[in-house]
Amino acid sequence: VSIAPSPGKGHGVFAARHIPAEVSVGDYAGDILSQRDVEVRYEAAPRAHALWCEADEAWLRRRGALGIGCSGDYIFRVGDDTFVDSEEYATANWTRFLNHGADANLRVKSLLKGMDGRPRVWFQALRDIEPGEELLWDYGESYWRASDVVL
Repeated sequence: VSIAPSPGKGHGVFAARHIPAEVSVGDYAGDILSQRDVEVRYEAAPRAHALWCEADEAWLRRRGALGIGCSGDYIFRVGDDTFVDSEEYATANWTRFLNHGADANLRVKSLLKGMDGRPRVWFQALRDIEPGEELLWDYGESYWRASDVVL
């Protein structure tokens, strides 16, 4: 795969060679978070949540030092209390650049516990994908904020 500009989307992932249908193309990597972590770090203003603690403060300082935002845009829910956060480059991989597409050519699959005991999220080709095609998956309705909807 290659990462390149994607019109209207920033960067995207493009097939560098033919990818047959049903082939696993990559695993989503990142920090493993709980529901508490997501609520405290992303759903409230920094330091505003009653459960904010020193670990959250260290997380925020590290993000600031690395110039990494706190958007929450790269969070994938694996289960009720398990999330994979791919916003931080050091723990993420190329799959964080996979974009949404209503005509997706990838499906996402997830397990609360993979073979290594950690949550696993991976992408599989829905159909044959040709070189140069952007790899896309459907983020689903729960991803979009009310402000993203254009009427």
